[in-house]
Amino acid sequence: MQNTDTIFKNYPMKYLLIIPLLFLITIKTKAQEINRFFYEVQYKPKKDSLRNETAMMVLDIKKDQSIFKDYQLIVSDSISNEVFKKMQKTGIYENQTALPNVRFTYSVTKKQPDMEVQYTEDIMNGLTPITFGYQEKLNFDWKIQKETQKIGEYNAQKATLNFGGRKWIAWFCQDLPFNDGPYKFNGLPGLIVKIEDDQQHYSFTLKGNRKAKDNSEDSLVKKFTSGNVKIVEKGRFTKTFENYKQDPLAAMRNELTPQLLGMTMPGTDMKVKDFIEKQGKEIKESYKLNNNPIERE
Repeated sequence: MQNTDTIFKNYPMKYLLIIPLLFLITIKTKAQEINRFFYEVQYKPKKDSLRNETAMMVLDIKKDQSIFKDYQLIVSDSISNEVFKKMQKTGIYENQTALPNVRFTYSVTKKQPDMEVQYTEDIMNGLTPITFGYQEKLNFDWKIQKETQKIGEYNAQKATLNFGGRKWIAWFCQDLPFNDGPYKFNGLPGLIVKIEDDQQHYSFTLKGNRKAKDNSEDSLVKKFTSGNVKIVEKGRFTKTFENYKQDPLAAMRNELTPQLLGMTMPGTDMKVKDFIEKQGKEIKESYKLNNNPIERE
């Protein structure tokens, strides 16, 4: 029997396309307007990295919650959605469009009005797609300073914080009336337009904002995981994830029959078994490239 603590994450969502071999779903579109804020993230994937990596992340603020994630997750899901729609019509798996490089696979949701934080990953538990994560209520002890500075086009004020084993310096703008910010950060009298730790391992800077359509209900991943959410205690989440890194797709291999493993991926000459092995190696290697998490404790 499969250990219920053996879970598998989606990096960068490519292997979810194996699911159409097992069942099909109907995708419908439901879009509402949201406030989308774009943050450039500069970070050191390893503590001893000689140079920073760069990624673009977005903070989508809605009426009752906000969601922070890698922008390429949104792009990747959109591409996967189109591939899946074509497969529904033709019965042929076509992966001719390369998916973008997703640097951060987590999502952070903050629920209004208490700003309870939910940290999740869209993962595979064997053959079952789930949203896996934990919830926590953070009471940030901000120290607001008198110092002000222009951050891009925004007039910002300084605040400092100790969190996750790092000392953070933040700049917030009261002209943007949201008590929110990138990652889990929130609680200042204005949107955080820049925040970085004192060692500059992580730096989030607001680069722009616009109105956008909320296509989350049209998400391929959400359609698969709808109603299948597993929230556990944070310590258990962390332990389970560490175990997962050792062999990302072990449970998936164990649940597939020899007959299915020997089948050929539609539209390719690759066996299902080889497809899974290739995905598993890519996921495992991705973790070796990043041993410098935002939260160190």
